[in-house]
Amino acid sequence: MAVLLKAGTDKTVNRVRYKNGAAGLAEVVRIYLKNGLGQLRELFRQLFVPGIDLVLDTRGDMHEILVCSNTYLFSYFNNYYASNPPICCFDANLTSIGGLSLNAASSPYFAAAASVGTYSLFAGGYVANSTAIVPTGAVYAFSDSLVRTNPTALSTARGAPAGAAVGNYALFAGGDSSTTGTMAASAVVNAYSASMVRSTPTALSVARIALGGISNGTYALFVGGSNSSGANVTTVEAYNASLTRTTLSSMTSNGSGNYMCANAAIADYFLIYNGNSGFEVYSKALVKQSFITVSPNYGISGCHTFDRSCAVFLGYDSYSSKKAIGFAYDNTLVRSSVLTPALPVVGCGAIGFKDHVVFAKGSYAVGNTFATIPHAQTLRYYK
Repeated sequence: MAVLLKAGTDKTVNRVRYKNGAAGLAEVVRIYLKNGLGQLRELFRQLFVPGIDLVLDTRGDMHEILVCSNTYLFSYFNNYYASNPPICCFDANLTSIGGLSLNAASSPYFAAAASVGTYSLFAGGYVANSTAIVPTGAVYAFSDSLVRTNPTALSTARGAPAGAAVGNYALFAGGDSSTTGTMAASAVVNAYSASMVRSTPTALSVARIALGGISNGTYALFVGGSNSSGANVTTVEAYNASLTRTTLSSMTSNGSGNYMCANAAIADYFLIYNGNSGFEVYSKALVKQSFITVSPNYGISGCHTFDRSCAVFLGYDSYSSKKAIGFAYDNTLVRSSVLTPALPVVGCGAIGFKDHVVFAKGSYAVGNTFATIPHAQTLRYYK
């Protein structure tokens, strides 16, 4: 991580960098400020340790669906061909806690997740019945006591909705409501309170499928997606803690829907990866900022840290070399590099949880092809 500070005439800056060897692949950066009396004060410390594997269910396809409360991280393996799918659960030390399942005859595929109060919720998605693959409205909630309940279903069954939390609500917006195999974009939004009571706020202004959901605690944003014809949508809408909807300035472009894109909400900014060239940026006051061009930028996955102090992203440099890249943006939108896993990963689920940033499932490059990753790869982040 490159750091540059300029000291005044009466001060000196001392930068210390440690590497803990190839096995740990750890990088610690500490910055100290020395005053005229020779006293040192530590201003900054940050550590990234990539490549720590968590064991997940080996079934599933591409990304995991991740959600966390203040106590637990939950991971769901996203495959509609499995019955009674397990839920992987980890505590603050990333220690696995077993024995949880969704208890569903057909596990939802392209479901959404959000947390509110002491509950972590999975909602919607597609399920396989005896004749077809159809949307579901089922909602599954796990409490911080690790008890599973089934709150009232979504008002409209939807595949590929988006989830985000704001105030005392977990929101599930948009998705595909078709039961005939053709796409039918929905604008419906359902909100679940901390006591698991469902309500239906103002709908999205534009119906869309596979949109992205992101929250900074004050606003929940629903971004991009595609319409019933499959065309990408650039609409961005926000809901506040009173569930009032605001339509923001549209994204400049949207290259790949937004369901699997890298979205993050650091303290002062929302970063929305547009799928092909960089990040749309919105301030915490919902004002659109200058676009951040990222190059190279293939297969970007990412999220913000648990404390929203920075956003961390992984991807690869080109289709030919497929070299892993990793970078972060702090709350002033200053970019720095982070150490990366040995193999580039694509299409991961990503979430910040306590002192960790978790990138789960996805696929990694092997020569000219990509193979599914049956486990999580973790960047441990320490403030």
